[in-house]
Amino acid sequence: MDIELQIVLISIIAMIGIVGMPLYAFWMLWKKSGDAKHAQEKQQHRHQHS
Repeated sequence: MDIELQIVLISIIAMIGIVGMPLYAFWMLWKKSGDAKHAQEKQQHRHQHS
């Protein structure tokens, strides 16, 4: 493999790791905290439609 290609791949992986991990952790926390609220909202919407 070319050195330049390795640098590009490493930089892409690093960017995904640096940006992706906090977003993933934040999404997981938001999903857990929002599950109860979303469940209630879905039930209310179902009752309204039916």
